Amino acid sequence: MELKRQAKGLNEKLRLAEQGKDHAQEQALRTNPTVLPDEGLNPRLAKILAELAVGKELIVALANVNVKAMLEVWFTNIKRVSIPNYLVVALDDTMVDFCKSNDVPVYKRDPDKVINSIGGNHAVCGLKFRISREFLQLGYSVLLSDVDIVYLQNPFDHLHRDSEVESMIDGHNNMTAYGYNDVFDEPAMDWA
Repeated sequence: MELKRQAKGLNEKLRLAEQGKDHAQEQALRTNPTVLPDEGLNPRLAKILAELAVGKELIVALANVNVKAMLEVWFTNIKRVSIPNYLVVALDDTMVDFCKSNDVPVYKRDPDKVINSIGGNHAVCGLKFRISREFLQLGYSVLLSDVDIVYLQNPFDHLHRDSEVESMIDGHNNMTAYGYNDVFDEPAMDWA
């Protein structure tokens, strides 16, 4: 009797799981439609990407004058490890000139009043998602990079490409990757 009750319960769970699976697939198709590349959306960017991307993939960093020193370390390191497919999205004319003078591929997008008024790293971070959409609509895969990253090897040689979206974090082990920060109180520095 007990075995029949357990079997009935398991069959009911299986039935519900099967129903949910179909619904989840329908929902995914509805919310994540296939995007066909459309070079007409931004012909200037499409031309740059066609020249730079390797296998329709590239590393992209956003930069304005406020991160100039970090950007120089970033692209110097990228050149050192021979990563050919990278691009700086310049948010101001100073960055365009700086990149060109250092033989760094650069794309200048239209100014953004919010970013230009705030200017810091966090403001630029919020803009990354809007800019990455421009690249995705053109059919390219983007590895968005902060400018405070140092590459030791070409990351494209190590990607599994097994998901639609992956994210980089500042964590360096399981604890910090999931948000735990080990801090040291230093009263002389007035912060923990």
